Amino acid sequence: MAQQTRIAALIPYYERFIAQFPQVQILARAEIDEVLALWAGLGYYSRAHNLHKAAIKLVEEYKGVFPQDIKAIRSLPGIGEYTAGAIASISFGKPSPAVDGNVKRVYARLMLDQSEVASKDMKQHATIFVSKLMPHADPSILTQSLMELGALVCIPRNPNCLICPLADVCKAKKEHRQEELPIKQAAARKTTERKTLLLVHDMAGNVLLKKRKERLLYGMYQYVLLDGHCSEKECADELMTMGLKPKKTCVLKGYRHVFTHLIWDMVGYNFEVTGEMLDKEKDGYHFYSERERKSLAIPTAFVWLERNYKQRQLKHSK
Repeated sequence: MAQQTRIAALIPYYERFIAQFPQVQILARAEIDEVLALWAGLGYYSRAHNLHKAAIKLVEEYKGVFPQDIKAIRSLPGIGEYTAGAIASISFGKPSPAVDGNVKRVYARLMLDQSEVASKDMKQHATIFVSKLMPHADPSILTQSLMELGALVCIPRNPNCLICPLADVCKAKKEHRQEELPIKQAAARKTTERKTLLLVHDMAGNVLLKKRKERLLYGMYQYVLLDGHCSEKECADELMTMGLKPKKTCVLKGYRHVFTHLIWDMVGYNFEVTGEMLDKEKDGYHFYSERERKSLAIPTAFVWLERNYKQRQLKHSK
């Protein structure tokens, strides 16, 4: 959960997750929909998929006991070199380096390494550096010290050099270049895509949803999603191709959702419909009751739609 997410933001998610899945065997037996529903709002949903797959592998191949061998740890879905090194050194006392962005920043400033921070050279240099420092007795001390130093003292902007225990040996500080390092490549501009989202109710108040098969937000549930900014008539025509007859409609506020590499610029409509879908399996859409929707994993990119609709209803009821 802590990958790409601030600790303060993930704590309530973590507490709910552990309460529902206190043991790896319970997580392995759970349906992925249950896991994604608890993860909804944290983003980077591949982490949830990998966590579930790792739990299954731990139970099936390791009888629920976490392996201590670094290669076995690396074999678990979602665990890369950094996470494996952190687990091995902190949990099992193995002298395995754990090099993340914080550690690379500390290293780059200490050694005045001007390699681009995301490059293979920087990763290799930092890993060799940490490996040479790694003690065989209680290596967790070094791992956690470097993590904390990068997170709390040697921070990206305005590093706290006055309280840094390594200030006297820091080459970047000696040359007054700590603000310049590490070198970062200019961030690529995000692509913006226009989307139209439809909140489709039947007369009983059930809502049309489907489980996504696309890589982005895979396994999460979405409302009817159309490419481009569609007119009300275009949306109604699309619903009619499904066999649904639009009765009432209203325009909902738009929303922009920012992913790591992409921006969705969305407009929204609410449609109340009658009739039955010509093909009940068309694109995987089904009507879900309000009770059923509470257990579905609907990502932040979509939850604004129903929230805006409810706010609109409340405003018009006053």
